[in-house]
Amino acid sequence: MQAGSDYLLFQGNRYGKQNANPRWTVGVVLFSLGVLLVSLTSGYYFYASYARSQLPQLETTSSLDLPKSTTSKAKVSPITTYQLPSQSALSLYPADILRAQDWNNPVWAEDSLIKTGVELLPQYQSVDWSSLPRSAELTPATQISIPAIGLTAEVEGLDVVNLGDYRAYETPSFTVGHIPETANPGSGSNGWYFGHLESPIKGEGSVFRNLPELADIVRTGEKVYITVENTKASYLYQVTRTRVVHQDDFAITELPEPTITLVTCIPRLVYDHRLLVEAKLVGVKHSDSS
Repeated sequence: MQAGSDYLLFQGNRYGKQNANPRWTVGVVLFSLGVLLVSLTSGYYFYASYARSQLPQLETTSSLDLPKSTTSKAKVSPITTYQLPSQSALSLYPADILRAQDWNNPVWAEDSLIKTGVELLPQYQSVDWSSLPRSAELTPATQISIPAIGLTAEVEGLDVVNLGDYRAYETPSFTVGHIPETANPGSGSNGWYFGHLESPIKGEGSVFRNLPELADIVRTGEKVYITVENTKASYLYQVTRTRVVHQDDFAITELPEPTITLVTCIPRLVYDHRLLVEAKLVGVKHSDSS
C-alpha cells in the first residue's frame, strides 16, 4: 500500500505539471506589467498636475533704480555702493547681514548676503542707457555668472540646424546658449540665453538647474545680480522679473531696454513650460586691455 501511495503521488505530480497551462503564467505577467504601467502613468499624471500648480510661485518682480541720463560726455559714473553695518552693529543685530529667507535659520554665515552679487557693485560703473553702443559694435558673450545660485558657465552662440521640414536652434550642451541674432551684452536691446534645467535623456547637462531658486530670493526683496562677460568688458545686470509661459505661447521678443532674458524648461520631468528670468543692465567694468 505504501508503494502504491507513492506511485499515485508521483503520477499526480507528474500529470499536474503536464496539465499546467503556460498561457496562464504569461497572462499573470502581462497583467502585472499592465498594473505597473497604469500605476506609473497615474503617478506621473498626478505629479505633473501638482508641478504645474506650483508654477505661479516662480513669478515675481523686483524694483530697479533706473540709470539717469547725463548731459556730460562721459558714459559712466560711479555706482552707489553697498555698505555693510559696522562691527558693533553686527554683534548687536546680526540680521542686518542675513538674507531675509535665512532669518529663521539658526545656522548662518556673515558673508551670506554676498551670494546675491551685492559685493560686485563697487567694481562696476553705472551706465547711461541713452549712450549705449549698438549690438553690432560689441563682441558676443563668453561667460555668465549668477552668484545667488552659484553658477558660472561658458556662453556659446547657438547654430541653426536643418530638421527637414523646418529649422531650429541647436540645444546647448553643458553651456549656456546665446541666440546670435539677439543683442550682445552691453547694448541697448535684449539678448536671449538658453540652458537646460536638466537633460536626463540626451545628457546635455543641467547648467540652469538652480535657476528656479531666483524667484524665492527676489521675492524676499533682495537684489540679485548677473554678470555677462565678453572679451572687452564685464556687464552687471539686475534681475527684475521672473515669469512662466507655456511652451506653445513662448516667443523670442525684442525689448527696447538693455536686457538679458534667461530661459529654461520647467517643471522637472514635464518640461512643457518655460521659465524666463529678465535682468536689466546696471553696470559695466572694462577690461584692462580694452
